[in-house]
Amino acid sequence: MARDGVFFKSLAKVHARHKVPVRAIILQGLIASALVLSGTFDQILTFMGFALGVFPLFAVFGLFKLRRRCKPQLRISGFPVVPAIYLTVSLVILIFAFLQRPLESGLALVTVLAGIPVFLIFRQKNPRQQK
Repeated sequence: MARDGVFFKSLAKVHARHKVPVRAIILQGLIASALVLSGTFDQILTFMGFALGVFPLFAVFGLFKLRRRCKPQLRISGFPVVPAIYLTVSLVILIFAFLQRPLESGLALVTVLAGIPVFLIFRQKNPRQQK
């Protein structure tokens, strides 16, 4: 993301010998450490599971949007029934997770939603990313 201009450029720097983004890995380690120190295993698992459960929904929903926007070249067996079942079941699971653990799920949802304005700010600063 940093190399694409939608995050801090300093995090895009890659180590010359090891070919890994050292600063980005350190930042990720600090965030992970903060999560580990801030809650129980159950809370962290719920937070991460809920946050990571949202993105596949967007990906599958995007499949419907793409197929509506342009005529598909690739035939997908089971479309639209299989993706619709996936969306329904995944959404029900997230709703039950939210009802069961509203604090952790709510924090995860706020965290994911907070990424939208951050992304838009970085994209606005980098005109080559605007499409």
